[in-house]
This record gives sequence, C-alpha cells and structure tokens, in this order.
Amino acid sequence: MRLEELKRLQNPLKQANDGKYLLENHQLAMDVENNIEKYHLNLQPLESKVKIIQRAWREYLQRQDPLEKRSPSPPSLSSDKLSSSVSMNTFSDSSTPVSSFPVWPDWPVTV
Repeated sequence: MRLEELKRLQNPLKQANDGKYLLENHQLAMDVENNIEKYHLNLQPLESKVKIIQRAWREYLQRQDPLEKRSPSPPSLSSDKLSSSVSMNTFSDSSTPVSSFPVWPDWPVTV
C-alpha cells in the first residue's frame, strides 16, 4: 500500500474511534445526571442515611404516642419539650446533631 492510501484509510478509523469515545462519554454524563451507578459501592450516600434515621425517628415517636396516651403517669418534662428543641439542620462534625438550649415554661427567658 502506498502512504497516501494508508493515511486515507486511517482517517475514517480515527473518526470512528473518536465517535465511539464521544458516545461513551455522553452515556456516562447521562448516567451521572440521572444518578445511575454502574459500580455499586457498599457505601450509602449521607442523604439516604439521614432519611433512614428520620423515618426511624418518626416511627419511634408514633409508637410512643399510644404508650403515653394509655399510661396514667404524669408527663415528664423531657418528653415533648426536649425532642422539639433538637435542631437537625446543623451538624457540628457531620455525625452529631447540634441541640439548641431548651426553654422551659417556668424559666425566665433573657435575650
């Protein structure tokens, strides 16, 4: 084969390879955009862990409500007020919730 003919045949091959890589790159970009993982890791994202904890906490509170309604004991100070004082919006070290200081009805509030 002559040099010109080799160059002529190599150019479409290079274009085909570039197109294949471009298509693979586009597919990977779409997978990332649609949150599709090809390689499943054993680590769950933080968001799903938070959702699991929130769901478990709500289920726990729902189970506690019937118990409190049927028990004749007086309500404790820490039951409802303390749970409403915990703020889940801010994490100090990404693992522990930061709780705000509870304000009890009989305590003087100073600002």
